[in-house]
Amino acid sequence: MSEEDDRLVTVSILNSALKTALNDFETRLETRLEKRISDEAAMTRTHFNVMVERVESAVKLVAEVNSHHSTILDDHEARLQKIERR
Repeated sequence: MSEEDDRLVTVSILNSALKTALNDFETRLETRLEKRISDEAAMTRTHFNVMVERVESAVKLVAEVNSHHSTILDDHEARLQKIERR
């Protein structure tokens, strides 16, 4: 009977140690995962900001070209109206 009692104590100790080890592992894993998610979020924000700057500069260029073309077309329209009046 003492062997059986020793065995129960050993199984109980092993279960407790296993639960503790598993909880520690889970905590470390969650911490690593949270850090990785945080790092990826920062990289994503940086990439997004770079892409927004590129799009803004492209839109600005298109707006400037459109404005230039509008000015040229207005000048042509004014000259055509002068020619038609003659």
